This record gives sequence, structure tokens and C-alpha cells, in this order.
Amino acid sequence: LCGILLFVLPLIMVPALYSQYALPLHMPDRPYPQLWSFGYYGFFFAVGWILFSSQYLLDAVSKYWKWMLLASVIAFAIAYQFYPRTIALAVAVNPKGHFPDAGKILFLAILQAFISVYMVLALLVFGKKFLNRENVFFRYMSQSSYWVYLVHVPIILFVQILLMDMNWNLWLKYFIAVMLTFAISLLSYQLLVRHTPIGWMLNGRKRMVVK
Repeated sequence: LCGILLFVLPLIMVPALYSQYALPLHMPDRPYPQLWSFGYYGFFFAVGWILFSSQYLLDAVSKYWKWMLLASVIAFAIAYQFYPRTIALAVAVNPKGHFPDAGKILFLAILQAFISVYMVLALLVFGKKFLNRENVFFRYMSQSSYWVYLVHVPIILFVQILLMDMNWNLWLKYFIAVMLTFAISLLSYQLLVRHTPIGWMLNGRKRMVVK
């Protein structure tokens, strides 16, 4: 039953991914809610809430984590061959009409669904197995993670715009974008959030232990 569920879960997201004309998926970019995002990001929110409430479910899929990780890597390698090596800015902003091959879009939507679900589940199991211990570094990363999630999108967009016209190696630009975004996000957490009311709302007030 668990294996069947792991096969069906990614398929639930395929309609939302297929509706987006071009893959890899772009993020919601409107000031109002977009229906497709509920079928993709909303799906992850719901699954995350269920796993947090019933963590035995994560234990149930733990025996499959290596296979899910392998499958997601293979699926990504296949999908990568279909992605364009370069893309015009106008197409990236408005991809509708530029990707007429419905069969190709459906194939990529299925691949991305399995990549997303399997990679996330595999990493969750990996984290619970090997990183679930008392550690100052891990505690800090855990406490800052929600803030980093909230602010990373505008930061990475800004960094990508700065790097867009640089005639540098693709992987070098990727590394710089990731590291700069991560560093700025953590710095903003430390300076603006951790010891402020925003931090209290995100993580709660620290309680002093009386011995």
C-alpha cells in the first residue's frame, strides 16, 4: 500500500504542472493567488502538515528513501535533456504559446512531479535519520529556515539580475547565486529577526531554564 501511495502522490500534481506551458516550473508571479499554485505548492503544504502531525508516516516510507533519491536523480537527468540551454527573457516572462508540444509538456510535468515529491521525501527521511540530534548549528538552521524561505525569492531574483549579463560559466553563476542568497538571508535573520518580535512570532520566545 505504501509503495502504491508513493507512486500516486506525484501524479496528483501533474495537472497543476501541465497547466504552466513551460518547465521547469516558474514561481507564482502575480499579486493575487494563482489557482495552479495550490495544486503544486499547496500540495506540499498539505503533505508537510500531515507528516508533521503523523510522523509515523515518514517512518513508513523511510525504507524507500534511497530508491526515491535514485529515481529523482535519474528523472532529473532525463528532464534536463529536454530543457532549452538558453531562453529569451520575453519567453521566460510569458511562456504561453512558445511551447506548443503538449506531449512534451505532459512528459516533463510527470518527470518534475516525481522529482519534486521523491527528492523532498528522500531528504526528509535522510534528515530524520542522520541530522536529528542536538546541535547548535542545526538548531540555528532550523530556527532561521522559515525566515530564509520567506525572503529568499526576492533576494535570488535580485542576484540573478545582477549576474544575467555576466559572461561567466553557468555553474559558477549558480554557485554565486545560491551562496549569496543564503548568506544575505541568514544575515537578515540574524540582524532583523532573531532577537526581535518577528523572531518571537516565528520561533516563540526563548524560555529560561531555572536550575
